[in-house]
Amino acid sequence: MGRYLSARETAARLIEAHGGLAILTRTTPGSFDPVTQQTTGGGTSSWTFRVVVLPPGMAQRFGVDLEGKNAREVYFALDGAPVLPQPGDRITLATGETGTLFWVQTYDPAMDGPIMTVAYAEWGAP
Repeated sequence: MGRYLSARETAARLIEAHGGLAILTRTTPGSFDPVTQQTTGGGTSSWTFRVVVLPPGMAQRFGVDLEGKNAREVYFALDGAPVLPQPGDRITLATGETGTLFWVQTYDPAMDGPIMTVAYAEWGAP
């Protein structure tokens, strides 16, 4: 049991109470074999997370350049999460809005299990 287990559970409860579900999609490229000229492997994986997405213009700017981006801040609950969000992942909200993560910071102060992730996503990005 981690030192920050209660913080992780509290973060999950707060995010669940004030947010909703979102689907995180990660596309992994295949490996290219120059001899056969074939790409093998790769694919797309999806996971469901509890998230809170702040309204536009409320980003706290944790040293992130938001100039020219339609960016919104996203908080991910990581209690029981199978993967950690990372830049390049796509997030789809229950409303159908889709964004691409471009900055991600996961909080794991004791290195014994992450508490939550704060990320910035550019909405409407291809």
